Amino acid sequence: MHTLCKIFILIFSPLIVFAQPPCNKYPAKPLNIITNPSFEATDQELRCFSNNILPPAPIVQTWYSPTYFTFFYQDPVAYLNACTNFIIADSLIYLPLLTNSSRTDIFYPVVPQPIPEGNGVIAVNDWARFLIGSGFKSYAATCLNTTLQKDSLYRLDFYAGFGKNSRRHITYVYTDTATGGIYNTSIVNAWSPSPEKFTLFGLKDCPDFAKPLNIHGCPAEAGWSVLGSVIVSGDSGIWVKASIPFRAAADFKAIAIGPTCDTLNLRKGDTGITGYYAYFLDNLQLYQSMVSLPFVNISSGSVCSKSVTLQVGPLTNYINSAKQWFRNGASLSDETQNTLNINELTYGEGYYQCRVENDSVCLISDSFAVQWQVTPSASVFNNSDTTLCTGDTLVLNAYTDPSSVYNWQDGSVLPVFTVKQPGAYTVNISNACGSVSASKKVDYKLCNDSIFVPTAFTPNGDGRNDIFRAKYFYPPQQFSMNIYNRYGENIFASKNIGEGWDGTYKGKPQPVGSFIWIVKYKTTTGKTISLKGTVTLIK
Repeated sequence: MHTLCKIFILIFSPLIVFAQPPCNKYPAKPLNIITNPSFEATDQELRCFSNNILPPAPIVQTWYSPTYFTFFYQDPVAYLNACTNFIIADSLIYLPLLTNSSRTDIFYPVVPQPIPEGNGVIAVNDWARFLIGSGFKSYAATCLNTTLQKDSLYRLDFYAGFGKNSRRHITYVYTDTATGGIYNTSIVNAWSPSPEKFTLFGLKDCPDFAKPLNIHGCPAEAGWSVLGSVIVSGDSGIWVKASIPFRAAADFKAIAIGPTCDTLNLRKGDTGITGYYAYFLDNLQLYQSMVSLPFVNISSGSVCSKSVTLQVGPLTNYINSAKQWFRNGASLSDETQNTLNINELTYGEGYYQCRVENDSVCLISDSFAVQWQVTPSASVFNNSDTTLCTGDTLVLNAYTDPSSVYNWQDGSVLPVFTVKQPGAYTVNISNACGSVSASKKVDYKLCNDSIFVPTAFTPNGDGRNDIFRAKYFYPPQQFSMNIYNRYGENIFASKNIGEGWDGTYKGKPQPVGSFIWIVKYKTTTGKTISLKGTVTLIK
């Protein structure tokens, strides 16, 4: 089998790399629904500035940080501008902590230049000073001009910048009420480790960014949906153009982009100081697919008959495209047609997908689960009627398959029903293969399942108490009795409760004395009981 999908890497500049995901391409039209996609400061007073931006202030026109941690403010988003040489002034790097006598500093790697578009870039963090939750991360978020439509295919193209190591020797002053002004010096390392996984999030409503979320880390913790992710690798000092293709699972009015939720960078720099890991974003562009996502459905047959034919569609889009079928993620040899035949012997149950490919499309359908279903049976309870002993319970199990729906005489909907009193019990079982009713009548009676064993007998031939046997009210379902003499010899054995011992062994009468007996039996309710004791032979 030849590879139908490839990864293409094209270098058009020493500072920019193109990376495309495998087999996820489709013709698309650009959507100009992101306001200020290259993070430009359009306000006359803000055209030349760089700073850490804490909520609720916007990062730059229309862009906000959707999350922050109110106690430490340790995960800001930064806006960096070309006219400041992408450096935040020392007078702006301080972030207040508990009091004005305690401060922290946030620095960023050296921004790769030239930048892809315009004069500004956004810096998002993926680092941790403290082992809390998913680590400190930051994201850039905005409301869209037009809602992303449910089930439509989209693609977000963006540039990710991998900054060079920024090692800075910083001296700053903070105020201490006891000692006055103190000069504090620190060495800060900041860079962009590779690779990094970026995630695009969506929100159904446009949030009030004036009330940012009181969390640090992942927006998914506060209801944002993951739309898609991409792992981006890049050398220090370059920009990488990456794409996140996705299908909108709902109508989304807002998006956010930043580090994925499952990253937690805790590596330290060469000074032993926890590193500041940041990445740069620029020039975001959304595209909408001009074709539909392929889907798989059953064109003939039935899961009830355990034989189906799957078909990929819509055929109007992909009738002349190359096809490849997959089961549980593995390609099926020579299965390259529009349809796929499945039965119990050929492929069987599993998750099926179809890949379609032509000059402009390479897409894989969502998985389609094939699971055989059982036609409901009215004899699900086996014997229709039964009698129980007073105080016993009976569990009626009507389970047929995972897709079946159950409706008992009292409205219960579980596949099992516990019986504790006499009556007629009925359940309706239905699934895609049919619907039936099953019934069972349950009666109760007084029962005594105990077996009584005498303590002595007199095998003297007078016709009274000559045989040693177990006595019962109701005959057990199974029974065994073994008798042993004082030497441990098994001198009597029987599985017939009506048979008893006459006091002989190998035709010879046994002497007066005690003999050990062991009885095992199963009651009418199925309970197994073991008994042990002695019987005295008297003459």
